[in-house]
Amino acid sequence: MANIQDLIDISKPLYFAYKYTGLASTTGAAQQRTWRIYEFNVYNTVQDDLLLVTNRANAGWRAVNYNGTEKGKWELTANSTMIYYNPESNLLPAEQWLLRRL
Repeated sequence: MANIQDLIDISKPLYFAYKYTGLASTTGAAQQRTWRIYEFNVYNTVQDDLLLVTNRANAGWRAVNYNGTEKGKWELTANSTMIYYNPESNLLPAEQWLLRRL
C-alpha cells in the first residue's frame, strides 16, 4: 500500500495509468511479454477507517493504443480475476496505455 496524499490537488483530476512498451522483435519471433494485474485498490482514510473508492474490476479503465499497432490489447473483462495485456505475438514496437481518472 502506498500513500499518495502528496500527489493530490483537489483542483485537478487524479489519473492512474499503466504504460506497456513493447520493443520490435530482433529475431523474427515474438518477444513481448504478457502483463497481468491481479489487484488494484484505491482507499480513502477517514478517521482511521479505510473506505474503498475503487478496485481493479470496477475502476472503469480505458485502453488506449498510442502508436496504432494492430496487435496487442488490454483485456478488461469485469468478471475476470485479472486485467491483462496480451501482445498477441506482436513483432512490431508497441505502446499501449491503460488509464483511469478519479
